[in-house]
Amino acid sequence: MSGRLIILRHKSWHVWNQDNIEKVKKDERLAAEEEEKNKEKQRLVDQEIRLDELKYRATHGGQKRPRPSTEIDEEKQKIDRRHDDKAAASTKARGKKKKGNHKDDKRRGPEDELAGGLGAGWEGASGG
Repeated sequence: MSGRLIILRHKSWHVWNQDNIEKVKKDERLAAEEEEKNKEKQRLVDQEIRLDELKYRATHGGQKRPRPSTEIDEEKQKIDRRHDDKAAASTKARGKKKKGNHKDDKRRGPEDELAGGLGAGWEGASGG
């Protein structure tokens, strides 16, 4: 060991380093396997749902399984829409500002109007 202080090690990761290429391929392979497992699980869940539906139809004379009542859901959606409309209207009313009453607005003088609203001291592209 030399007497120098070594805080950071030598950079060992490089794109074309063979060990690093193998690590990346391994990670990609593991990710693909994980994705395949997830797809297989989803396929099994879908298959089980279809099987349950077919069993229900077989025991109930070919009728589809009744869906839960949507009347309550529709009523709730109407209430939610009314609430959203009221909230949007109140937000709109609060968002309106009176002209010239905002503290960030700057008063413009005649020089600003002559310079095309670019402010006093605007020389243009000619620099002179």
